[in-house]
Amino acid sequence: MRRTPLLLPAVLAVLAANTATAQAPTGYVTWLDKETGLTAHVPKNYRQIPQPPTETVTRARLLAKTSPAQLARMKARPSLYVFLFEWSEGAGVTPGKSATDTEEKVEVPTSIREMMERAKEVRSFEEFKKKKLGRLQAVPYKDAEGIYQLLPNNSQKLSDHTFCGWLVMKRQGPVAYGVYSLTWGAHHKAMRSITARVARSLKLPEGRRLETAKSDVERKLDRLYRGKSYRHIPHRRTIRKGLARGWRAKDTENYIIVYNARNEQLISRVTKNIEAIRAYYEELFPPSRPVTEVSVVRICRNQGEYMSYGGPRGTGGFWHPGNEELVLYDYRQTTLDADRQGKRLKRKTNDKDSLLVLYHEAFHQYVYYAAGEVAPHDWFNEGHGDFFSGASISSGGKRVTRVRPSWWRIHRAKDQMELGKGRVGLENLLTADRKTFYGKRRSDYYAAGWSFVYFMRTSPVVAKNPRWNGLLDLYFETLKTSYNESLLSIRTERADVGEELAPATLEIKRTAQGEARDEAIAKMMDELDVGALESQWTKFIKKMRDPWPNRRARRDP
Repeated sequence: MRRTPLLLPAVLAVLAANTATAQAPTGYVTWLDKETGLTAHVPKNYRQIPQPPTETVTRARLLAKTSPAQLARMKARPSLYVFLFEWSEGAGVTPGKSATDTEEKVEVPTSIREMMERAKEVRSFEEFKKKKLGRLQAVPYKDAEGIYQLLPNNSQKLSDHTFCGWLVMKRQGPVAYGVYSLTWGAHHKAMRSITARVARSLKLPEGRRLETAKSDVERKLDRLYRGKSYRHIPHRRTIRKGLARGWRAKDTENYIIVYNARNEQLISRVTKNIEAIRAYYEELFPPSRPVTEVSVVRICRNQGEYMSYGGPRGTGGFWHPGNEELVLYDYRQTTLDADRQGKRLKRKTNDKDSLLVLYHEAFHQYVYYAAGEVAPHDWFNEGHGDFFSGASISSGGKRVTRVRPSWWRIHRAKDQMELGKGRVGLENLLTADRKTFYGKRRSDYYAAGWSFVYFMRTSPVVAKNPRWNGLLDLYFETLKTSYNESLLSIRTERADVGEELAPATLEIKRTAQGEARDEAIAKMMDELDVGALESQWTKFIKKMRDPWPNRRARRDP
């Protein structure tokens, strides 16, 4: 049975015109891509969600701030995507063709970021449909060039709950650009009008106009960084060019903070405190080489925006080594939004929660570079992240004054030791692989990881025992040394004839990382009396004073 595409309004017939009105119409604002000069008029009632730095095709993602009337019962919000990519003739025509068929040598990625960027590359319409449209198929609209309906593969007609959309693609020399929208059947008529208006306004400058548009942006950045001594200013400029509408940025010595939060007090504390906690990381974990990378800290307006950006379910923040970003959100604003909407929360959150997550995730970010792009065992990584989350920093943001227990973990940790609930044995904790640590008992492993690290860092018994006192340092130093040795050994073994070293590909790095972790934990546990250490760990947590006993009955997940 042949599917009959839904009729588009007459306005789509003029989409071939590559002109944009000088001023955005009522209800729309002008959007500018600072890297390519691409402009469009986008709806005011759509919020721009930033794109991760590894995304180069989608230039803007816009999500409706509220559900339109047609989707109110579904509580669904439509979205718009503006895209641009360089079209390579013939690319994607013969999928599955190997490097030997084309006699081209395929470059193997050397980092997670490279791998992600290559996976997201688009060079043809076929690749665009596969990587961006998922299970939706692009059905041409009659004879209108570049206009498509997006419909489910197995759907003959649209119902109110059918996922669907529209696509308009244009060509300008070797560049393809346009807009596509995603919505549901009940809203498709309204969405086609919005998509048409955005598509009609799209304008890509070229030649002198493009150079002028780019020069305007560069001049503003020149003024911003003139006379500044920050490291990697070109990288900082690139980050600022990619800021989504409404987002701002602040620079510190080692970080660039990008944020959509309006909580200026929180942003001020973050910019001060993150350098203080960084100094504390360096004190306990000297890097294998000077850490010169400029780290990105992204603070979303609230939990909803955090989830829209890609925050994993059940998390309060995350560090992504591929995107090279630390991401969290304004916890106080999340509580304020819930109060305004009449929602009941299990616990009201505030700036202390945001800072707790910052100190935790910033450790992951730092130790990744400090160890040479290798992450430690999860108990070590998460345990120390939670250890640092209890840091108290002087009012001026100069230094860490003390480290208190983690009130996100202490109640479950005491339940484990005092009541046996969810107890994780020490040997099981130290040897747990990633699947086990982050599996169904994730909360138990997090609590055990924190309590063991806190015990090792603060217990007088550990401090007096020369064998135990240096265990964590021994682990970290072995990890760094073994990784570099393994990496060199593998590269030497795999070198082609006449080459001194094989390229440090991502696959080789991962092999070296696994060997380094195995060596570090083996050296730490060599001739270690695990039972004696576990006994002292248990006693320490049992005797430990709970600063927040009233919260224990309704402990947080």
